[in-house]
Amino acid sequence: MKIVKEIIFTVLCLLTSGVVTAQTIDTIQVSSDSITVSPVTDQTADTILAVQPPVTQTQVFLEHANTLSFDKAVNPDAQLLRGNVRFRHDSSYMYCDSALFFEQNNSLEAFGNVRMEQGDTLFVYGD
Repeated sequence: MKIVKEIIFTVLCLLTSGVVTAQTIDTIQVSSDSITVSPVTDQTADTILAVQPPVTQTQVFLEHANTLSFDKAVNPDAQLLRGNVRFRHDSSYMYCDSALFFEQNNSLEAFGNVRMEQGDTLFVYGD
């Protein structure tokens, strides 16, 4: 009985391994008069990656700060924000004690009690 179970187990393993290796990725090419489906090769994989649309960058918004200062002599690109600073990026919020906001680069550096929230499930804390 034990030998029969081992044979059945071996056959099942061989069958499932054949199914797993048989999977391929296909590309779909659409022209005005036909649709062609072909498997992906090393050469077409680079083309597929090149055709991907560029990622659009969304804006970071300053929601609140107790004080905002700007010193062209020290750092001409940065705004210095202090006290209960809050930023919004899409549906995410970031809170901190102070920050340097680079509006032209759409970036920031946060300092002191940093907290990021996205919805009601993701919370990230830092210092």
